[in-house]
Amino acid sequence: MAADARSAPALSVDDARAHYDALGAGQDRELRYAMPAFRRLLGSLDLSSTPVVVELGSGTGALAEMALADHLNDRATWLGLDISPVMCDVARRRLTRFGGRADVRTCDGDARLPLPDHAADLVVATYVLDLLSPAAIDRFLAEASRVLRPGGQLAIAGLAPPTFSLAGVNMALWTVAHRLMPRRVGGCRPVRVDRRLSGDVWRIAHRSTVRAAGIQSVVLIARQMT
Repeated sequence: MAADARSAPALSVDDARAHYDALGAGQDRELRYAMPAFRRLLGSLDLSSTPVVVELGSGTGALAEMALADHLNDRATWLGLDISPVMCDVARRRLTRFGGRADVRTCDGDARLPLPDHAADLVVATYVLDLLSPAAIDRFLAEASRVLRPGGQLAIAGLAPPTFSLAGVNMALWTVAHRLMPRRVGGCRPVRVDRRLSGDVWRIAHRSTVRAAGIQSVVLIARQMT
């Protein structure tokens, strides 16, 4: 799928790593708008038989903590991947109480998932595809399809494009800020991931908009076709 030059990321992988290393646990300030999207995402998933989860862009481990504590069964495992070593350290401390069920690793930012084929039941990416190029988003979606077992689930949350609402106006301003001062918004911008999901591979099971703290997010859940 052709990349839209206007949606190209403004930060390189190295710049993004440096930004989030510097931010560290301060990333949790974004939970004021991310937490409602996390709740919507987890509440819309079928987690009753989800033993293996992999998350790209695990950040401080907030979503993993919610899922492991309240939604997944006691045998489920969660692998978190992040480009920031500092974020990984924060997440490891946060998830210590889950022992071997939670594993957090650094990754190199190419959107690849270090798992064999058909090894996972759920692939998650929240507020990370907003950072990636269109080509990297497509690579991530291909990787998700590869590592998921037939019928597995893909769960995404991220910044939503502008709409006719107060939060939507804020997202229009966010988009302008990304073009002019990308580091002020962590290199993130709204993207339309749903348009990149092939109907031959994915069936969208849930799509909704969440507005919180003046920010508009989209929650998207797709199931891999069998």
